[in-house]
Amino acid sequence: MQKVTQRHGITFALSTFGSVVSIIGIFWFLLKPFVVEAVAEELKGKIKQIVASELQPTNAAFAVVLRGQIRAVRQQIASLEFRKERDLQTWTARDNQDLATARADLLASEAALSALQKPTVATTQ
Repeated sequence: MQKVTQRHGITFALSTFGSVVSIIGIFWFLLKPFVVEAVAEELKGKIKQIVASELQPTNAAFAVVLRGQIRAVRQQIASLEFRKERDLQTWTARDNQDLATARADLLASEAALSALQKPTVATTQ
């Protein structure tokens, strides 16, 4: 039977400590991607909710502005079309260009309003 000396005890303790640290390191290396992904998903959800709640008043204000712009452009288009039908002889290429630009502006404004009013994933959660 061998006698355990203090030196053997220290060596045994250091070996055990090294093994435990290695095992913890291996487990952390294996589990870290799952932990990081879970934390990232949680933070992403919270950030989406915060951003959606902060942007809600701004989106509502932009929607009001866009509706007013759409009404104004529709009136401008109606006015130009009426003038074109009534007085074709004074209708110029510049007037034609203005009408085409107004129609393009109307389409762009309607698309912007539609995109602004789409519910996002963050606002539905």
